[in-house]
Parts: sequence; structure tokens; C-alpha cells
Amino acid sequence: MSPVLAGEKTVDDIILNDEQWYQDSGITLHKGHKIVFIDRAKRQVHSDKGITLNYDRLLLATGSNPFMIPVPGHTLSGVVSFRDIQDVHTMLDAAHQGQKAVVIGGGLLGLEAANGLLKPGMQVTVVHLLDSLMNQRLEKRGLTFLMEAQTAGVTGIRFKDGKEMPADLVVMAVGIRRAIL
Repeated sequence: MSPVLAGEKTVDDIILNDEQWYQDSGITLHKGHKIVFIDRAKRQVHSDKGITLNYDRLLLATGSNPFMIPVPGHTLSGVVSFRDIQDVHTMLDAAHQGQKAVVIGGGLLGLEAANGLLKPGMQVTVVHLLDSLMNQRLEKRGLTFLMEAQTAGVTGIRFKDGKEMPADLVVMAVGIRRAIL
């Protein structure tokens, strides 16, 4: 998704296999279904759309969910993670309005989000809990960094030490947790 956010690729460019590939490979693809029941005795899975499928072997690949820091404001509309294409579209919409962005998390994903938001002209600040980061080269490109800053709330953004910073978009790129079935 980082190349899409940075404007280097389109969504179609990053899709690994199109629907034709699944057909050609003899794979039946059910998109948009949620498995609601697994009958191990009958070796069947049941989807929320009424489909029942038989299996010989079942692999559960539940994916992951982004970790959102549970601070006041973390559920506001201008606060997103960087986990799916909808997040990318939200960030691109904000970026094209030339607003201020704060990216919480200075890991690879956070830095990729910051770079992607910087390219269309957003003012971007990366907030990182630790005191070190590979930031010198990125500061030359226009990113701002706040090190050893612990987020306490999102209204713009408020830090634990009481400082505040205005932000039109807040991206939380602070990790993932396994998806719960």
C-alpha cells in the first residue's frame, strides 16, 4: 500500500492475483464472506451469506488488526491506521487538501505513511516513543520528528507532557494484533 500512498503505483498494480488467475488455477474465490461456523465433524464451513463448503484440510488465516492507542479521540473520523486500501484513500483525500498530518509510530510502516503524505504537500510530523530513529535523511526531505513523545489524546494531538499540536489527519502506525475469530 505504501507505493499507492506515495503515488508510485495504483491499486491495480499491487493486487497479486486478479480474479481470472483464481479461475485459471482451479480456485473458487468467495469474496466478502465471513465464516460464522465451522463444523469439524462434517468438515464444513458456513458463511454469513448462507454458503456451506466442504473441506479436507482447513487453514485458518485470520490476518491481523491494527493497534490503535486507546487515548481520547482515537475513534474520531480523522484518525486512521495504515492497514487497508480504505485507509490509503482516506490519507490521500486529506493529503490532496494540503493539511497537517501527524503519524504516530516511527517504524517502517509509519515512515512509509509519512513519506507518502509528504509527497503531495502535507506538513507531516512523526511522533515516536523512543529517542532514536533513522530520521536525519528524512528531515532533509521535509518531515518533522518528535522523539520520546507519548501520545495522550487526539483532538489535534495532545502529548503526555501537556503539549499540543494541530492535525487534520492522524495516522496510527504503532503495530498490529492478531485478529480474533
